[in-house]
Amino acid sequence: MQVQYSKAHVEDDTVNLFTGLSNPVWKTFGCSTDLCDSYVAGAAIAPTITLTSGFSGGENISPTSNLSSIHEWSGSVFRTIGSHQLEVGGSWDEVNYTATMQSSTLTYSGASTGNFSGNPGSASGVSASSQSGFGLADFLLDYPNTESRRNVRLTERSGGIGSIFLQDSWKINSNLTLNYGVRYDRSVIPAYGTEGTVGMNGSIETGDFDFTNGTYIVQQLPALCSVSGHSPCLPSATLPANVVVASGKKILHGSKTNLGPRLGFAYRVNGGLSIRGGFGLTYDNWAAIIQATQNYQGSWPDTGTLQISGSNTPVANGTYVSGQNPFAANGGNLPTANPFGSSNAGNYYVSPYLKNPYSEQYNLGIEQQLGHASILALNYVGAATHRMDVGGYYNTGTPCGSPCAYASFTARQTAGVTGQPYPNMYPVKSWDHNGASASYNALQAALRGHYTSGLSYMVSYTWSKALDEGSDGYFGAEGGVPEDPYNPKGSRGPAGFNIPQMFVVDGEYAIPVGKGKQFSTGNQFADYALGNWQVNGILTARSGQNFNVLSGGAIAETGNGGTYERANLVGNPYQSGTIAGNPSCIAPAGSTRTRSQWFNPCAFETPAAGTLGNGPRNFMQDQNFWNLDASIFRIFPLRERLNIKVDIEAFNALNHPVFGTPGATTTTSSTYSIVTGTQTGNSNRIVQFSAKIQF
Repeated sequence: MQVQYSKAHVEDDTVNLFTGLSNPVWKTFGCSTDLCDSYVAGAAIAPTITLTSGFSGGENISPTSNLSSIHEWSGSVFRTIGSHQLEVGGSWDEVNYTATMQSSTLTYSGASTGNFSGNPGSASGVSASSQSGFGLADFLLDYPNTESRRNVRLTERSGGIGSIFLQDSWKINSNLTLNYGVRYDRSVIPAYGTEGTVGMNGSIETGDFDFTNGTYIVQQLPALCSVSGHSPCLPSATLPANVVVASGKKILHGSKTNLGPRLGFAYRVNGGLSIRGGFGLTYDNWAAIIQATQNYQGSWPDTGTLQISGSNTPVANGTYVSGQNPFAANGGNLPTANPFGSSNAGNYYVSPYLKNPYSEQYNLGIEQQLGHASILALNYVGAATHRMDVGGYYNTGTPCGSPCAYASFTARQTAGVTGQPYPNMYPVKSWDHNGASASYNALQAALRGHYTSGLSYMVSYTWSKALDEGSDGYFGAEGGVPEDPYNPKGSRGPAGFNIPQMFVVDGEYAIPVGKGKQFSTGNQFADYALGNWQVNGILTARSGQNFNVLSGGAIAETGNGGTYERANLVGNPYQSGTIAGNPSCIAPAGSTRTRSQWFNPCAFETPAAGTLGNGPRNFMQDQNFWNLDASIFRIFPLRERLNIKVDIEAFNALNHPVFGTPGATTTTSSTYSIVTGTQTGNSNRIVQFSAKIQF
């Protein structure tokens, strides 16, 4: 029997403040108390002001005393019965979270001074930017484009991950072993908020959108605004239409059917050849276990989390606000009459029926011994993943159609022709839900060897393909979203982390010269000088990574406030010169695949107003990656148990530059098709020296 307990605790006590000033910065800026004062911990802070291509700075007081506090209990019992080795066990990982978030942001992106539809001289119906704006100009005009405030006391009730399993390893005979078992996992999603936060911003009295039936769920009802005088509170004793109350003061309930079978075998064909294979169904129990619950913190009937996107731009939602008091429409930070307007759409929300993604994983491989010192391994590895999270804007409309008869999404709402599933609700910034799938298939080959002469090596090669449907990041919207939120499969393509080919060679060679080695000079001083050297090297060569060619702006007028449209593909991106599919575009002189022109910019065009782009997702690749790391070290024996080891290490030893991803937004002409940096992990050559005393 084996029993374990462990605890992992992480805290992040973030405080950024301007100090030594006689007058608070927020008062100098003329900031309203609704934006800059009256925070939950009694703080007053200046907003973080960001000018695109300019300065950025502000204050933030967000002590997170319990970013992660995990208590893990686990145990298992083994029992051997004849040729069977049985194991049964289980575990419980308790998770929770506590934080105070006090911050606000104002972003001046240049969107207000760009050449958008509705500006003087703009062509009718044009909704994509053909001339970028200037962040400093927006700031001087006091036209911020994104505004947010977080003023919340975040708490979660206890939750965690429980599991039980049963496994048998059956040695059928001396050549064949069969492993089989079953595992059950249960993710108990921590419920948001505790009773101790009632009446505070960011309290248990918050809500979440349910776009499966068009309702808004309030987790726990607060007092009336006429009684409390501040949020969270209800504007009226009668709940607005389509607003319901959660049962059990809990919105997320998780999945109770996470049953995962496992099956594997190992077969020894002869003394030098073996075959292995397996299948298992695995659940993702940890991703966003404490984050998903927080998505709707501070939402209506609270005002702890407020955000407006696309303000002060005619093509967005027609909202005009000042940087000093962007949430003036909230009336002293009291909640609006209902949760369905634009001021409540900037938060992150999550489906009440969110379930754990799961992956069917399988492999089959052989290992063959070659001679006495080498092994060749060939493996096929695959996975099919389901119920993956999709985030990004939701409850958006359908494309306006070409030509689009409306100047903005707001105009479409006024006319009642948005095509939204629930027209009474404004599109929300993000709604995480199970809506996508992914797959991975690979052929893996490796040759390993180790020789008594001091040489060891490994040569490995992987040929693979990873496909998914829009989300390349850690979770949900972090890393991309489907172009059409109602058709994720339409955005299926190579994942952003897809690397079709990977080749790695590494080797170590302890030079067999010196006292006690294979070769000796017979001279004590010569052996000491020539012996104890070792050289090492790792060569990595892989395919470039995939990227999208996009078009910015509210082109389709769906109410999506992010960059989500792929550009139209009208020709071969690697064909030089003008392309027939885009005759109005004049390609720069010279061939493609250079730093100044990685692909032919005329091969893509911005989609027509009111339409979505037709270009395949992530079918372009940046430069192939090459890198050599090498080292040489020498051991100087001083006594029997005392040595000095001297290392010389070189990273990117050949100082080989690898281009980064080129600019790939058709509406940003200054960087479009141009490489402006190197790939992550491709720094200049670094050489370091070190010495160690070993005893």
